[in-house]
Amino acid sequence: MATGGIFIIGRESEVTSRLAAELQDRRLGEVVTIQSAEIAFSQLKTAWPKAVICDIEPASEKDLDGFQFCRLVKSEDNVSLNHIPVILCSTGRKDVQFEQLATEVGATLFIYLPEQLEDLINAIGRILEKDYQAVVEAMETRGRVLVVEDDDDTRLTITTCLSSKGYEIIEARDG
Repeated sequence: MATGGIFIIGRESEVTSRLAAELQDRRLGEVVTIQSAEIAFSQLKTAWPKAVICDIEPASEKDLDGFQFCRLVKSEDNVSLNHIPVILCSTGRKDVQFEQLATEVGATLFIYLPEQLEDLINAIGRILEKDYQAVVEAMETRGRVLVVEDDDDTRLTITTCLSSKGYEIIEARDG
């Protein structure tokens, strides 16, 4: 999977297939469906999805449920993953306790599927737009960059490239 896609975690069903198709039809990014939350978690550190949609029901008795998965992603032990929005969903019965627990474990949103499918797709669009805006803002807010490189030619190449993008360069060698 290319960096920046969307993970859908849950048992294969008509709902997850429809969700994946809708996201792809609207060109919201590459969609990867993964049946196990445990497997998905192991892939997060290399795939870096822009968002994760996770069913609260585990794929098997040995798998993580959606709440456990979200708690793990948002834990202090996984600071590099904390920024990834996790949307929990239920394809079963409605329960206010699910919504409360989703908030407690750090979920970005809790959705009931298939009833709120359109809400979910719109939420993903907003999340991706927000991420895009953050990138644009970061690019517009140029700052100082410390370039530490012993090799003169490499340091020159890096500083020339960054300078042309509007960054103020501070150079150091023998770092």
